[in-house]
Amino acid sequence: SQQELTDFLLEPTTLGVFRTDEEFKTNLACAKHIYDFKHHIVFCHGDFACHNFMVQGGGITGFLDGECAGWNPQYLDYTTAMRARWNSWWSDLVAGIGGNDFKQEAVADRAVWLLTRDFYGY
Repeated sequence: SQQELTDFLLEPTTLGVFRTDEEFKTNLACAKHIYDFKHHIVFCHGDFACHNFMVQGGGITGFLDGECAGWNPQYLDYTTAMRARWNSWWSDLVAGIGGNDFKQEAVADRAVWLLTRDFYGY
């Protein structure tokens, strides 16, 4: 379920990148907003990033790095795509194919990522 995924992701939170306890608590509160979003569970790539596409002749011919694929909340491919590049050609592309529907989820997911990136290594 969406809640089980979020519980799993938030379990190893650390102070990691945060300079103060207050900054950590603010990010944790933001991350917990992800519980407020109710979405269908769909099959997702799980690591939807520009370096995981095979392109030939101006078209997408395949996807790489499928070990993260699985049944997840429908926003997951958008939020993983937006983790590293918020203001770039990539974010413009993702927004253009429907990603703007999940902007609030992306903010909460980024907070989850900041809280746990030392543990998961992504």
